[in-house]
Amino acid sequence: MQNVRRCKQCGEVKQLSSKFFRPYYGENAKGFYRVCRTCESINNRYKYLTGKGDAATQADLEEIARIEELYDTLRELGLEPPRYGAGTSSTVHSVVEELLKRKRQQAAEKKEQFGVEADVPTELVEWLTRPLTEKPEYYEDVYFKLREKYMPVIGTNPDATPKYDETYKEILDQILERFDDYEDNYVYD
Repeated sequence: MQNVRRCKQCGEVKQLSSKFFRPYYGENAKGFYRVCRTCESINNRYKYLTGKGDAATQADLEEIARIEELYDTLRELGLEPPRYGAGTSSTVHSVVEELLKRKRQQAAEKKEQFGVEADVPTELVEWLTRPLTEKPEYYEDVYFKLREKYMPVIGTNPDATPKYDETYKEILDQILERFDDYEDNYVYD
């Protein structure tokens, strides 16, 4: 019978080999760690992401939250995942919430600054403020993609022309005007 070991973190039974469990290192070391390589990989990713601090992106924060959700689930099953937030008064959850709160506030301030409604997608507001540094042709493509996404065809008019959803027409017009002004003042090499 093959030697097997149950990972103390995920509870899965795996073959006791260096493929599934990292061996102890050292001249006289024998045996293998109790956490499988898969769980070690997750734990290392978690440490990396939480180490980013304020530089963590929205995607990083979502991944942190998912890993912590996994840890909580494993703990409920009686397994032994690492503790997050150990030794600190706040967990990463509260850091995530604080960062989300700040980002939402920044988005609301940008929308207010440009006099756009709160329900306008942040992506559209970003294109009113983002520095324009590319060639004008790039922004032409950006505009058409934004228009396709935020002003889709919703039917046809009686004269058989396309009928568009004009919910974001005003802000799309502002973006187009900004891109056109940039193109008018762009100096080609």
